Amino acid sequence: MYIGRPFNIASKMPGHRLLDMKSNRLVIMKANEKKTQQFEFDYKTKTIRTKGYNNYAIDIRNTNVYAYTANSYWYQLFRYDGTYFTNQRGKVLNIEGARDADGTYIRADNKATKSSFQWSIMYLDAKNSVSTSTWTSGGDPCAGMKKYAKKCNIAQSKFHKLVNMDGIDASNVCQVLVNTGGKTCDSYCKKQGRTCMYAQDNEGGGCKLSPKHTRQTTKNNGCLQKWGNQICGCSGGGSFSSGGGSSGGGSSTTTWTTSTPGKTTWSTSPT
Repeated sequence: MYIGRPFNIASKMPGHRLLDMKSNRLVIMKANEKKTQQFEFDYKTKTIRTKGYNNYAIDIRNTNVYAYTANSYWYQLFRYDGTYFTNQRGKVLNIEGARDADGTYIRADNKATKSSFQWSIMYLDAKNSVSTSTWTSGGDPCAGMKKYAKKCNIAQSKFHKLVNMDGIDASNVCQVLVNTGGKTCDSYCKKQGRTCMYAQDNEGGGCKLSPKHTRQTTKNNGCLQKWGNQICGCSGGGSFSSGGGSSGGGSSTTTWTTSTPGKTTWSTSPT
C-alpha cells in the first residue's frame, strides 16, 4: 500500500462492493463516491485509516471489525498481499456469511480461499485521472524511475533493525542505489513521483548496506538521512492508462469506468 494516497477497498465477489462505514462498523456497499468508502495507509501508526469517520483505523474486536482511534496495537495492524488483508495474528477480513449485499458486516476470520475473503485496492488519484483505465499487476516497480545508479536486490531482513518493514510489500518497492549528492532519499523519491518507504547508507559505492545506520536521524525509516549515495526504497509507481498499465504486486487485472461523477462500475478478472 502506498502512503498517504486515498483508495477504495473492493470485494472480489461478483458485486465488487466497497468497504464502507455504518456507524463505526465496517460493511460492504455499492460504490457511491462518499468519504466513508475512502481509506489511507498511515505510515506513522502503520494502520489503515478511514477518511470519512474521524480518521479512525480499521480495528478488530473479537471477530467484528470496527473503526477506532489509531493506537498501533496488533488488532489494528494488517498486511495486504494483493488479495488478503491479514492481521498480525493471522485473522483475515471476510464478508460475513459470504453475503454479497449492501450492509453486510465485515468479520475477522481464519483465512479461506473463498472470494468473500479477497479484496482489491483502487487508488482514487489514478482512478479519477482517466475515463476508462486498466491496472495490470505483476510488472516492474521501477518502471519509469530515472537518475539512479543501479537496481539493488537486498532482502528486507538485511536492513538495520530500526528500518521498520512491517506492512511493506517488497514486490511493490523500487530499491535502487542513488547518487543523492548530500540530499535525502525522501527528496529523490518525491522527484520521481513516488514515496520513500525506507533508506539506508551503503558501503563501497555499491548495493552493500552500511551497518552504521544511527549516525544520522533514523526518522521516516531512514529516508531523511543525507549522503552522497545510498540505497533508496521508493514506492512502486504503477500505471493506469487506457489499454493497460503495470505495477508491482498483486495478481489480478481490475478495470473501472467512470462516465459521470458518482457513477463508477468495476470488474475484476485474474491474470
